[in-house]
Amino acid sequence: MAKKKRNPSAEEAGDGEQTAAELGDFETTLGDVETIVRKLESGALTLDDSLKQYEVAVAKMRQCYQLLDVAERKISVLAGVDAEGRPVTEPLENMSGGESLVQKQASRGKRRGAVAPDHSASDTTGVDSADLDSAEDDE
Repeated sequence: MAKKKRNPSAEEAGDGEQTAAELGDFETTLGDVETIVRKLESGALTLDDSLKQYEVAVAKMRQCYQLLDVAERKISVLAGVDAEGRPVTEPLENMSGGESLVQKQASRGKRRGAVAPDHSASDTTGVDSADLDSAEDDE
């Protein structure tokens, strides 16, 4: 009897303690997801096969996110230069205060003032104030 091939990404995706070597290569894994998406979009798969492929793609996406998380933890940021002119680096997590990429993105949007302007108080009738001024001049 043939031994069933084990899918580590589906079984181990939730533990978060894997190294990049255990998770595999990001580009290869993402390429696998893209291949599955093309198969799903082609419409050639049966419903059952489509669902199975979807599950595999979701597991591989989790694997990609874990690989990105591992890479993010490895990144170091230039913190300055020491007295001898050598660069001083700190891990990225020390610089960010432990924020995730999503949290950083949300706070960056707030800092940039990503608030839609409020048009409700300026014009509720659909008549431009310049039109009102010209109408008064005509009288």
